[in-house]
This record gives sequence, structure tokens and C-alpha cells, in this order.
Amino acid sequence: MDYSRTRFFNSSKKIHPLYWLLGTVVIITMIIIGNRESSQLRQIDSDENLWVRVLLAEDINTCEINISGGYKVHDTLDGDLLIKRDDLQNFSAKYIDGQFITNAGIFKVSNALTIKPSENIFRFKKMAYRGYAVLSPNKDGKTIDLVNYVPLEYYLMGVIGAEMPSYWQSQALKAQAIAARTYCLYYKKKYGPKRHYDVRKSQANQVYKGMLAENKITKDIVSETIGQIMICDDEIFPAYYSSICGGHTDSSGDVFGKGFKPLQAVECSYCKKVARKNQFYWKAVKFSAKDLTAKLVKKYKTVKPLGLITKIEPRKKSIYNGYTRWTDIKLTGKTGKTITLRGEDLRLSLDSSGRKLCSTIYDLKFTNGQWIFFNGRGFGHGVGMCQCGAQGLARDGKNYREILQYYYPGSELAKIY
Repeated sequence: MDYSRTRFFNSSKKIHPLYWLLGTVVIITMIIIGNRESSQLRQIDSDENLWVRVLLAEDINTCEINISGGYKVHDTLDGDLLIKRDDLQNFSAKYIDGQFITNAGIFKVSNALTIKPSENIFRFKKMAYRGYAVLSPNKDGKTIDLVNYVPLEYYLMGVIGAEMPSYWQSQALKAQAIAARTYCLYYKKKYGPKRHYDVRKSQANQVYKGMLAENKITKDIVSETIGQIMICDDEIFPAYYSSICGGHTDSSGDVFGKGFKPLQAVECSYCKKVARKNQFYWKAVKFSAKDLTAKLVKKYKTVKPLGLITKIEPRKKSIYNGYTRWTDIKLTGKTGKTITLRGEDLRLSLDSSGRKLCSTIYDLKFTNGQWIFFNGRGFGHGVGMCQCGAQGLARDGKNYREILQYYYPGSELAKIY
């Protein structure tokens, strides 16, 4: 395997060596066994600088995981070995008075408790995960967070099949793998140093289903794109993607408030050909004025002084081919006070699942005491790669490099190991 940096888009620029993997120069020995039909990634012994910390559960009182083949318990990730057990197949823990009370003993740790299964697999709520389980106590002194420490490429095997159907075109799946790897490493670099996890397992970041999402196809896709990320001007960027853009992606600056050169607005005629009609266009969603106001107040304390919301109007919007994406919104209340929210923040405040109020492309009216969101189209925030669009491009014969260049213009592909 060639571990050198590789460019796929035309460029004479070089990646700064200190950038490789979050400012750390690391070389990972990764072995691909067998042929393409049975490729398996062995990464459990890779440098832990490239492991990902995935938040599986937070603010829980009790954590119980199932393990086969025994395990070791450490203080922090590589701290003192506290106990080794070969007879127990489950591990349960509570955090009380500064100590972990477990079925394997009582432990006082400096930071977190790490359980390392002998077979590097554990189960939590009937879901199997590779790597380690780390229990981090919260400041309340009662609850704990469960974090999965997992090698990067194993993490991706649990993301690809969860974010995109594994029966889709291989070139679309490869584009998805590289976008997901780039997104993960950006978040690890940007936010990881400030907290005890890098990403969440949900759509708040990327959907991660551990070994449940693994199959031969996803393993092959990860193997064939191993170590590939996207950069722009020698920097990694958050390679956002969404399910259905609705006909046109939008810029990250308009939707999220921070612009990145490769995250521009791009016309997309491909997702409509792939997405089901009832997914491309979504049904009208209604909220009573009282319910809408209550949902916003629950999420944002600054909304409370407005009283009952009486007016919702776009302060900024993106207009494409006759339809509008609400990117910045002004709220006016009965008290006469106003506040502004991003369109995505309003959407997810009213529908945290994002499955009813599916996007910020809609028309809005107030009638009979109800706010009605109608003429909706698209699914997701609409920034970066359109997943259904990527499938459409792949069906038209485009390879993953062309797909990524289409949705992330100005980006370059690079190999980090």
C-alpha cells in the first residue's frame, strides 16, 4: 500500500506536513486481508490519534454493556489497569460519590473508566460496536456518558450503510465514504480537544450504527477509499451533506453562518430523478400559534420576551428556480419585540426529528390560528453533497471524484495515510 499523499484533482499545492491528521504526523499500518470479495480492515492496533470518540449515550444513570471473551478495565484510556475479567459477559456501572460502582468492583478514576473487550467488540442496547467503551462522569456527579472509542475506518463502516443504502451505486458510496471521513476529521480537530467526544451517533453529526450497518459492500467501499479526504487551500473543511437538496444546494455561509469555499450553492437536477416523490415534496405541516411559540421558548430563552409569535418573515432567503429556502428568519411577538433565528434553527426547534418539517424550502402562511408550512421540498439542510443527487450522478456514469468535485467545487482529494 502506498502511504504517500496522493492528489486526484489538478493541483500543484502540497499539504502542510504538520496538518496530517490533526497536526500529528502519524503512519498507520493497516492491513487488508484477502481479495476484494472478502476484504477486512484490521485497524484495531492503529495509532489512537486516529481513533474516533462517538457519543452513544449521555446523562444516563446506569450503563450496562455486554461483552464476550472477557475484558480489561483501565483508568482513562491508557491509564492503570484496574481489573481484568475473563468470566463476566456483562459490565454494569453507576457513578456515585466520585466512584464507579460496578459489578466488577468499585473504582475511583482520575477522569474516565475505559473497558477494553478482549475481542474489541461490545454491545449496548442490543447494538454491537467495535473498539472500547469509555464511561465519563458528568459534572452533576450522578450521571455518565458512554463514548465508543473506535478506529476511524471501522467507524466509517458503521456510518456508510447508515447514511446511504448499500445497494446504491458504488461511486456514490465512495463519494459518501470520503465526505463522511472528511466531516469526521474536521469535527475531531475542531471540537474534539474541547470535550470528551468528537461526534454524536445521530444525524446531529452523522448516523452511526456500529456493526449493524456493516456488510461486505460497505467494507469494500471503505477499503477502496481508505485514507482519502477532501481539502481546500491545504485545510480540511466540514464536508456537509444532506439527503435531498430539492433542486439546488445552498452555501454553508447562508445556512450555517460560516462560509467555506467548497460549500457553495450548486444546481442539482439529479436528486429529483432518484428520490421518491413523497420524499422530494413533503406534506404541509401545521402548528398552532401557542404550540409554535412554546416550542421556540423551550429551545431559546430569548424568545420568551416576545410573547405569542405573531409574525414570521424571511430576513434572508435563497431563491432558486422559483422556490425559496428560508435561511435567516425574523420573529415578531405580541409584545412588539423581535428576534432573528437561522432557518435551520427554527426548523429543528419546531421538529427536532427533521422528518416532518423536512427542509427550509417552503411557503408559509398564518390562517385560523395556525402556522402552515406548505409547498415544501427537499430533505435536510441542503449544504454540500446531495446524497440522492450523488446517486443520480453515479447512474449517469460519473465517478466518485467527479461527484465530489461537483458538490464541493474547488476541493481536492488527498491521502492522509
